[in-house]
Amino acid sequence: MSRIGESTPGEELYDTRVLVLGESIKHHLKEEETRLFPKLRNSDLDLAALGAKMSQRKQALTAEMNLPQEGARPA
Repeated sequence: MSRIGESTPGEELYDTRVLVLGESIKHHLKEEETRLFPKLRNSDLDLAALGAKMSQRKQALTAEMNLPQEGARPA
């Protein structure tokens, strides 16, 4: 991703890198949907509590990095 961010469309290998990234994302999503999520659903974890904890952490990191909060309108 950093190589894509450091380059511009039209540069050599740009399209190839974007394509490879897209394929990697598709593979990752399929892995989550077919293997990881079913295991979580069948576990004894409190998924609502885990989701709330993850949301709190995301908000803290977003603030720490000075990024706009989700749903906030740009100034």
